[in-house]
Amino acid sequence: MKRSRLNVILVCTLCALALIGIVQALIWGLREPYIFAFPLFRDVREIPFADFWHTNHIAHENSPYYGDMSSYPPLVHLIALFFASFCDYSDGYETVYMSGTGAIVSLALFYLIFAAAFAWLEFRVLSKHKIPLSMQIVFVLSSFFTVGMIYEYERGNYIIYSLLAALFFFAYYDDRRGVLRECAYVMLGAAAGIKLYPALFALILLKERRFFAFFRCVAYSLLFLFVPFLFLDRGLANVSQFLRWMGAFTAEEVGVGYNYSIANFVGILSALLRGAPVAEVDQSTYGACAFVALGACLLSGLFVNKSYKTFLAAALVMLLFPDPSYVYAGIFLSIPLLGFLITERKDAWDIPYLILLALAVMPVYLGAVDSSHSLYVNQLVSSFAMVAMVPLLTVDAIVHRIPNRKKTPLQDPIPV
Repeated sequence: MKRSRLNVILVCTLCALALIGIVQALIWGLREPYIFAFPLFRDVREIPFADFWHTNHIAHENSPYYGDMSSYPPLVHLIALFFASFCDYSDGYETVYMSGTGAIVSLALFYLIFAAAFAWLEFRVLSKHKIPLSMQIVFVLSSFFTVGMIYEYERGNYIIYSLLAALFFFAYYDDRRGVLRECAYVMLGAAAGIKLYPALFALILLKERRFFAFFRCVAYSLLFLFVPFLFLDRGLANVSQFLRWMGAFTAEEVGVGYNYSIANFVGILSALLRGAPVAEVDQSTYGACAFVALGACLLSGLFVNKSYKTFLAAALVMLLFPDPSYVYAGIFLSIPLLGFLITERKDAWDIPYLILLALAVMPVYLGAVDSSHSLYVNQLVSSFAMVAMVPLLTVDAIVHRIPNRKKTPLQDPIPV
């Protein structure tokens, strides 16, 4: 099956879902901020909580690892210094986003720079693989209205710049030009320096047995994680505090409705079946199963027959791992979606991936299970789609590793 038919279905589906989500947002006046948060339709001063403001404030005060804000990797603070320069902090942090034009300008730059770079990178990848221009435009526009993006618009987390760096890696990691290929490895290191877990995308290099390139990515990731400490107050003295905070963070419970972890999926499902919200899921009952499932998912990424599935396996581990997997991390699904679109030949195995990917990123509101505990039916659907892709990838990897199967022709080797 050539790619054209499934590509048309995918693009039309994404477009339809985006339009439904926009119409819902306009009709309901964005009364559910964690479902429909479009700053384009809201006064920036009505957003009292956003990581953008917190990080900018800390960067401006040159106290990047004060209190609980030590969770931000140092590279985030260096980026925040640029945007903080547009804000007026003379009257204090609490009023910076409530007066003057500096706040509006800085947040607009934050999103516009991302939007321009994100669209440019997607267009570059699609053009390189000769996707029709009309399909390119619809796909890129629809990408801005996937559920991860919508949550991110309100959250204002610097994860969107981590996505940009990871997307650059996706676009050029297999480029014939050595300079661009090396830049791709550097950018993956930058993505890891901003958000840590995008380093999992280096799985594609292990799959292709490009071990030297893989270890270079690891080295770049470590450089981008630790070298920026030298440019902040107290320098490397912040490292131990940062590592302690990360250890504490992974042990914390996150509200059931705010992430895509396997515990979150079980919690929402339990709320539906029992008719009462489950504020906390017993870690001991699912922890071991989740570890095995996500380990199998990551391992499957090494053996599946198409590269977009490898990127999908890495993204699912990021999203389904407990605690750090906030809803806005769903923006990383834009990479396997793009990979699906540019895959040359598709077969029956690609159909369930198309369906589940569309369900995972859909921005459509389907009703609340318990809005006070942030439990929504659409989150259950998205979580189900992601959880379902884990066994799908595992079975897919096993089937395509059966001896004596007819193998697809390999691409020309890429230099290390």
